Amino acid sequence: MRSICREDERRRFGRAGNCFGDGAEMAFDITPPPLAVITRGLGAAAEMLAVNTRHLFLLAGPDYSEAVVSRTNMGLWTKAQQAQAKQAQYHGFTRIADLMRGLNPVTGHLYREALHLMRVAMEVATLILGKYPHPSTVFPGGMGIEADKDVFNQVLGRINRLIDYSKKVAAVWDDLVEFFFNADPGYMLVGELPGNLISAGLWDDPAVYDAKFLNCNLWGEKRLATPGVIIDGTLRTTRLTELNAGIERVHR
Repeated sequence: MRSICREDERRRFGRAGNCFGDGAEMAFDITPPPLAVITRGLGAAAEMLAVNTRHLFLLAGPDYSEAVVSRTNMGLWTKAQQAQAKQAQYHGFTRIADLMRGLNPVTGHLYREALHLMRVAMEVATLILGKYPHPSTVFPGGMGIEADKDVFNQVLGRINRLIDYSKKVAAVWDDLVEFFFNADPGYMLVGELPGNLISAGLWDDPAVYDAKFLNCNLWGEKRLATPGVIIDGTLRTTRLTELNAGIERVHR
């Protein structure tokens, strides 16, 4: 059962709670109501937004900031001062150098904005999951929160802000990545390895998910992010039963 649980979630802090819920529901033949499935998905999305915001702007982002690039690669910094940002209408920065200044630790606009919006995402996760990063409201067959209008209005208000922010984040990194690749094509080779990836998927369809192992291939395919195994760049399967059969746990 643990193999069927969302591999993505087990890697992320307290998301083992969702994995526990899935496995226990299979074991005890319990089907959660659609609203519980949707609510779990919202909590998972909020946590993913918080984690990715932290990574892109607080952890990895400063590596692409003015403070770092201008000291370690003056040629790139000179090009950045002249390069136009193609998606300025979405993020508001006209030149790549402006984006890099925004990534400066502590003082940069993008850095400080991420500190605030990461908190907003954490608030959504806390409203739904009870605690962050270790959820306390996920249990087999449902969710341990009161599904009232007040709670979901608080969630909705924050999600609307995160939707707009997500569009801005995509535009920022599209422009930054394209600039680095064009300025020095060697960056496209960084980390180049055979594509070996596995995911059990994420975000169940509430109209299909019934928590039954016999039907897991069906509801797995209906996940918003579908399961998959890629080996040497080739998609081998999207069936959860085949993922389950192909995983071996090795103790070293």
